[in-house]
Amino acid sequence: MKVRWGIVGCGWITDDQIAPAVQKANDSELVAVVSRDAEKGRKFAERHGAKRAYTDLDGLLADQEVDAVFIATPNGQHAEETIRCAEAGKHVLVEKPMATSAADAERMIQVCREHGVKLSVGYHMRFHPLHNEAVRIVRGGELGKPALARCQFYFRYPGPPPQWRQSADTAGWWALGDVGTHALDLLGWLLGDVAEVTAAFGHARFDYETEDAAVLLLRFQSGAIATLDCSTAVHSPASKLEIYGLDGNLIAKNTLGLAATGKMNVGNNTGQRRTVDYAPVNLYVSEIQSFNMAIQDDSNPFVRAEDGLKNVRILEAAAQSALEKRTIPLT
Repeated sequence: MKVRWGIVGCGWITDDQIAPAVQKANDSELVAVVSRDAEKGRKFAERHGAKRAYTDLDGLLADQEVDAVFIATPNGQHAEETIRCAEAGKHVLVEKPMATSAADAERMIQVCREHGVKLSVGYHMRFHPLHNEAVRIVRGGELGKPALARCQFYFRYPGPPPQWRQSADTAGWWALGDVGTHALDLLGWLLGDVAEVTAAFGHARFDYETEDAAVLLLRFQSGAIATLDCSTAVHSPASKLEIYGLDGNLIAKNTLGLAATGKMNVGNNTGQRRTVDYAPVNLYVSEIQSFNMAIQDDSNPFVRAEDGLKNVRILEAAAQSALEKRTIPLT
């Protein structure tokens, strides 16, 4: 069964990564796109071999050839558009973060469940072979009991972001919602559920309502603690993901981003270290193929919607912590 896709939102990420990935993935076809700008949508469809371009979501929802929809619109629109797609019987892969509130994320999950459609969130970095190997190593006990973790992910915007990213109503967050959410997803995947969050937000470069820098201290239900720092204002030569257990550690550099790059070393307490080899993959093609398989096999998506909901709850707690200058428990 070939999965026939529609894309809502013809911005940079869908043009550069998602539409090509849909066309390259196994058993996959790009059928239609939605853009409020008719000319932009037409050119996008032509560039990526889509059959049709619509100027509103209604057209896509009525298109009987569309099985699944990738939603890449401003964060504040994700919930309504996901729910409408589900009610029309379309499976949904929604960009991260899945919503701007936990209440909206819960509604998305409920409506998709009621209508029997799959829902997943665009955490493409889960498909990096090194991140998968890190999960195997941590869960397999090679590092012993995890005690500490650190994650750093910066992406310096060359100039002001789109206006919707500047407002909490339309974006929810900026540095955290754009790049930090990926780091949160990886830490949660590796270490389990978060018990409490303490956060500080910064506005060093752009004086918007949304933050351009954030630092989080996370305490996990397992007892492990982690720090996460992210920014859309400053540059770092490499992303970093570090896990320290009682018996060893793993350190990954430059593995967070658009592509399967970087390296990861694993060591023990005696000083022995090894570098983990891996075969490069296209993260977005892997993401699309994985969702196709979930539809075809009627199985749970590799990235479950419930994981996206947990992420939004942490994002909300971080914003509350930064505002109230106190630790926020997650219950």
